[in-house]
Amino acid sequence: MMVLLLPVLLVVTLTATGCSRKTAPPDPVPVPNVPNEPPVSQEQTVVLFRMLRFVPKDSTVTQGTVVMFINDDLVEHDVKIFPGTVTDPTSGSIADSPYMQPGGRWDYTFTEPGLYKLYCLSAEHWRLGMVGTIKVVSD
Repeated sequence: MMVLLLPVLLVVTLTATGCSRKTAPPDPVPVPNVPNEPPVSQEQTVVLFRMLRFVPKDSTVTQGTVVMFINDDLVEHDVKIFPGTVTDPTSGSIADSPYMQPGGRWDYTFTEPGLYKLYCLSAEHWRLGMVGTIKVVSD
């Protein structure tokens, strides 16, 4: 009789203590609180990395403007800055950001007028369309 009662007690005990606990889903990756439309001024502007794109894709800034590159995406990105005539983004950059995790930021001051191309080389995102331009005009 004791042998039959033991399995029943075990099932009742396990059910009562909640042996089949469910785990909560992981927390989503936090996204920094940045505006949908980056603010633009003569002194600073923002370019976001969002959904494998530069937002805005093309910008015009005044010479001496600080451009803040902010990773507002869920994956790692970087930005390489090239003179406007470059078509091969694998060499010849004039500035390279570090790889930035979500929420990361890198600032670059454009001191010379001209057209500059932006490429994200992280995991070759540029091949997926993560390219842009910044036109720097004299002040």
